[in-house]
Amino acid sequence: MIYNVVLYPFRDTISRFLRTFGAPCREKLRPLFYEELPFLRELQAGTVIFSDTERLSPAQNQIATELANRLEAAGNRVLNHPARVLGRFDFLRALHDAGINSYNVFRVDEVRSGAAKPQFPVFLRRENDHKGSMSQPVKTWAELETQIENALQKSIPVEDLMIVELCETDLQNGVFRKFSAFMIGETFVPRHELWSQNWITKTPDIVSEAQIESEKRFLEQNPHPHEEAVRRAFEIAGLSYGRIDYGLKNGRVEVWEINSNPTIVPKRISPSRLPTQKPIFAAICNGFLGLETPPNAQNLNFANDWRKKWGVGAAKSALFPFERATRRVRRHAIRSFVRIPARLSWLKRKWKRAA
Repeated sequence: MIYNVVLYPFRDTISRFLRTFGAPCREKLRPLFYEELPFLRELQAGTVIFSDTERLSPAQNQIATELANRLEAAGNRVLNHPARVLGRFDFLRALHDAGINSYNVFRVDEVRSGAAKPQFPVFLRRENDHKGSMSQPVKTWAELETQIENALQKSIPVEDLMIVELCETDLQNGVFRKFSAFMIGETFVPRHELWSQNWITKTPDIVSEAQIESEKRFLEQNPHPHEEAVRRAFEIAGLSYGRIDYGLKNGRVEVWEINSNPTIVPKRISPSRLPTQKPIFAAICNGFLGLETPPNAQNLNFANDWRKKWGVGAAKSALFPFERATRRVRRHAIRSFVRIPARLSWLKRKWKRAA
């Protein structure tokens, strides 16, 4: 059995995959929620993937770490052990120190104190979200200080802010390109090449014959020229599952981030890109199925002491059974409300025929 542990509000990443192109994995791959960890009774032997590690509260991280330790002690395979994963700041700093990234990142306090001097232009972003830059790049300290003060006034903790040097990557005919790849255990899968007119590229706002052909070449390269750098970045991060996003500068990989709970199947995808995307979805599915259960792995049974230890202090987790039980009721109520106009129209027609 393979468990992918995610936070309940961010479950759609793996759920949508299993509903669509990941259907062959359904019998072997199952989502598990951090919110239900305090109430576990049994886990089957196999592989457990911890995602969303950067979003966990201290209590959730403590529960997940103890669970990961128990799993390994019982011979099971753990991907993304919560105690060994670097946060985004430490990860990007380590990549710069290792010579992979040419740009560096800084804490606000070390720049304000004069201990570090970033190379402008820079931008501000939060360490633990996936929204990218909080603003456009700035070229002076005065502009940066204004952005920092604006962030602090919004009650964003100063320790959650990162100052990031702007890295100007190679353009393709004036277009920004973002490359992505998956690691699933030891399996490397190139994911996509997105084109955009925006320097922050979350979705492809340019889909053309040239883009599709370029993406096809990127996906079909074997051996892949970026694989070595990608594997090294995952090793530095302490991750063995996730999607890495990066650009190219002078042909070299510049890493932006690794998402431990990545979107596998987007909500919308251009029909013209589907022929190149379907083989990738199949490769990701095969990557999951290739996570074999270690020969000496044992099932884990959780005694009452586990639930007593973690269930009392996990206030947010305690609400999870109620949330899950009422989800179907709430969904039915919403659908019924949406259908009211159509039902009134049907009754009106019925009354007219009766008259």
